[in-house]
Amino acid sequence: MSMQTMQTILCRGAVDSAFTAALLSSPRAALQEYNLDAAELSIFADVPAASLNELAGRVEDWRTGRPMQTPQRVFALAS
Repeated sequence: MSMQTMQTILCRGAVDSAFTAALLSSPRAALQEYNLDAAELSIFADVPAASLNELAGRVEDWRTGRPMQTPQRVFALAS
């Protein structure tokens, strides 16, 4: 996928609130029309995002080759 496709997705999210809501709640369904491969789709879908800004950060990480930043998770300690 090209950076242009990533930008298209983010720009659409910036102007289309229904698409943004779908992108955040059901990213796989929202992105079907873009024919993303598994690695590309994972940028948007593997870890739930709280905002379009968070998704834009993931795209920037992908663009620059940085490891994907994911929100910290709290794990229960085994007793």
